[in-house]
Amino acid sequence: MSKDENDKPSRRKRFLKIPEVAQELNCAERTVWRLIEDGHLKAHDFGGTTRVSRDDLDDYIARSRR
Repeated sequence: MSKDENDKPSRRKRFLKIPEVAQELNCAERTVWRLIEDGHLKAHDFGGTTRVSRDDLDDYIARSRR
């Protein structure tokens, strides 16, 4: 991947912080933690921080559609 591709403003982050997930879902951070704890949303632990991959969030959103 070239440097120019990395600098594109439309490029989405691969991993999101819990507050970013909450903002995207328009819910409280505690709700995101509950989704993770209940196994509805997958998360990754990196050196003491928890992140949710963009793909896992997109999958959760798709599964939640009525």
